[in-house]
Amino acid sequence: MGSTWIYGYFPQGGKMLDERIIQGLKAEAKPKKYADGGGLFLFIPVSGKKLWRMAYRFDRKAKLLTFGEYPQVSLLAARQKREEAKALIKSGIDPAERKKATRNEIADLSFRAVALEWHERETTHCDRRYRAFMLNYLERYFFPVLGSKPMSEIEAADIMRAIEPLRESGALRGGRRLTDVCGQICRYAVSTGKAEKDVTKILPVPYRSKQEGHRAAFLDEKHLGQIMLNLERHEGYFPVSCALRLVPLLFVRSGELRCAEWSEFDFSRRLWTIPASHSFLSYDHIVPLAPQAMKILKALREYLGQGALLFPSIKSPKIPIDMSTITVSLRRRGYEGVKLSFDGIRSLAARLLAKRGYAANIIKTQMAHKIRPDRKTGFDPWQFLPERKSMMNEWANYLYLLLDKARNTANSGGATC
Repeated sequence: MGSTWIYGYFPQGGKMLDERIIQGLKAEAKPKKYADGGGLFLFIPVSGKKLWRMAYRFDRKAKLLTFGEYPQVSLLAARQKREEAKALIKSGIDPAERKKATRNEIADLSFRAVALEWHERETTHCDRRYRAFMLNYLERYFFPVLGSKPMSEIEAADIMRAIEPLRESGALRGGRRLTDVCGQICRYAVSTGKAEKDVTKILPVPYRSKQEGHRAAFLDEKHLGQIMLNLERHEGYFPVSCALRLVPLLFVRSGELRCAEWSEFDFSRRLWTIPASHSFLSYDHIVPLAPQAMKILKALREYLGQGALLFPSIKSPKIPIDMSTITVSLRRRGYEGVKLSFDGIRSLAARLLAKRGYAANIIKTQMAHKIRPDRKTGFDPWQFLPERKSMMNEWANYLYLLLDKARNTANSGGATC
């Protein structure tokens, strides 16, 4: 059994694809293919969609593999999928058949299947030990009791029965943490159409987390363009409008943004250095600035004129704006009753960046998650900077592409929030 690659033609002049080329491609009278090498190509039908596909031969037969639509699947992610498919072929496995089998497994709507799918897809930005904790507790307490039960049939009583052993042993805190995990799974199931409601909301108070009222909402990526449009439409104090538009671009913590000073910004290098005194960390944090963020910052600078703070209080330019002014405005910019928060947007950004193919250590560094420093050299806040610059630029381009689509939908009379 042999395998060969169909490399195809390069209508873009023999060049490999890059983000600039892809964004400039338009639909033509006939469908066209734009090759990237190794069988990977971008297929653009007359509808204008940009679809990733891979042509290959397996067992002497021509085969085709689909990887999804750009920009939801980035160029980097598509190339990684191509390499994974090539590795499968070298091992004698047809990637199309593997994908079909995986799809059938995902179609299993039992609590266990949905929980494992959530753990695999939605926790990549979490600390490795915390991921292990969640999986261990699911296997010990939830899977034996309701693992095979359909997700749509799970009731609050089932969850109470699963964590009752923890309550009886006096481990009330562990039970509440497990309820939190189950709540995240339920909300994931609702957002993916595998369940109709989050049953953890009707649990008795002793079973709920004490922090329930402060948890970040599970934001649906399908509404990200509408979120961007809602933030853009904010009317009021101009610095607050700028802060709201910067939140998804930079995904920093609320206190870091509120207390930002102009002295921390290097416009020539397009970098923001958050000092340890303003940071959640015990060391400086470097934030690369995409062109879209730079445009907002320059407009804000021109509006404010002289002054040390980016977001000064209306009462006094020497003190930062009250945090509730930003958080309340952000909360009101949500969709379909879902309220926005800094943590919710940070969590959404981490999940989507992981889906777009970026390594967990690069995302963690940019999210300013606590990382154990090297004992000899300490922590280097500049590590992965080229990769992080590229990631932040691509992320901003992705957000503004979704924003443009949301604008077009709103201007054409489509539904808005």
